[in-house]
Amino acid sequence: MDIPLNSRHGLILTRDLERLALDDRQVRHRLADGSIVRVAHGSYMPIEAWQALTFEQQHLARAHAFNEASITRHVFSHFTAAAALGIPIVGPLPFPVHVTVERFSRTRFRDHVAGHYADVDPAQVEERDGLLVTSVGRTIVDLCLATTFPTAVAAVDWYLTSGADRGALIAILDEMPPRTGRRRALAAIEFGDGRSGSPGESLSRANIHLLRLPSPELQVPFTDAQGLIGIADFWWKSARVIGEFDGAVKYLRDEYTHGRSADEVVLREKRRADRMRGLKQDVVRWGWDVASDLRLLGDLLGNHGIRSA
Repeated sequence: MDIPLNSRHGLILTRDLERLALDDRQVRHRLADGSIVRVAHGSYMPIEAWQALTFEQQHLARAHAFNEASITRHVFSHFTAAAALGIPIVGPLPFPVHVTVERFSRTRFRDHVAGHYADVDPAQVEERDGLLVTSVGRTIVDLCLATTFPTAVAAVDWYLTSGADRGALIAILDEMPPRTGRRRALAAIEFGDGRSGSPGESLSRANIHLLRLPSPELQVPFTDAQGLIGIADFWWKSARVIGEFDGAVKYLRDEYTHGRSADEVVLREKRRADRMRGLKQDVVRWGWDVASDLRLLGDLLGNHGIRSA
């Protein structure tokens, strides 16, 4: 008999084997031959299905596995809630799934679960695909308290881009008990900007700030005799320098390419940059590798005259 799959999330659950009076020899055999992988304690998945998942989907699969194995329905938070809610995370998701329980709870978790002990207002909990998760606002505030400044800024920018109110985040933060990281969290919330065009732009802007470089203007339109050239991600007016974040996604996703090949998109971007240079503007471009490295980003911008005062 084939090992049964959980119909909802594609997981092989130990309890399903017990319910069908099957022993776990089949599981051990398939683990040994590599045809299935262990997702979490008591949960497995066929290797082909696992490898077809993105990192975010694999993280959520571990959350579903933990949820299926738990007697109590826990509230997922932080990075796990962000993955479930579609909040962008700059950098790789951590391996453990994140759960928040009451402050004085004695609950202890396995190594694949990161437990946070804090009170959560029931109004700040919602359900997504069978998981209880903290709300968008609470999740972003939790990230601002627990993660790096660039990661927090990317989340806040995404929130503000949707037209949401910055004051709502500050109100959530103010309602939480005093804790380490509050000043850093408030700084990220106040620094957030709804004009950010992508997580890569948010990462770049946050690291430009950490480098103490002059703040650029955002999303500035440029025109010439032919009309609109384009909207620059960053512009240092006094230095006459335009900065452009180029994530590889721009050349891969249909909403950016509009049916054109990657070569056609690259050529169009080159012509766009040439027209901007025709306005006596220096144009500097960078990708994820530079945006995420303070030294590389500082050296690149410094070579184009953008330096700390």
